[in-house]
Amino acid sequence: MRAGIIRLAVMYYIRYPLSYHQVEDLLWEQGSDVCHETVRYWVGVFGKKLAHSIRRKRQEDSHQISIEVDVT
Repeated sequence: MRAGIIRLAVMYYIRYPLSYHQVEDLLWEQGSDVCHETVRYWVGVFGKKLAHSIRRKRQEDSHQISIEVDVT
């Protein structure tokens, strides 16, 4: 459960133009009591790793799509 909250918090911050306080508010609305400083820490620790994994997944997905297009 905690890993899911961390991933969600970091995703909100990376993907949307939100402040740490806004991410804290979004998480609170979903039932998680997390301080904005905790969100800042998570983004610092996990942000680059998550952004890299998202980029890698997108590249894999686009490669699969282009292969399907080339075949038809």
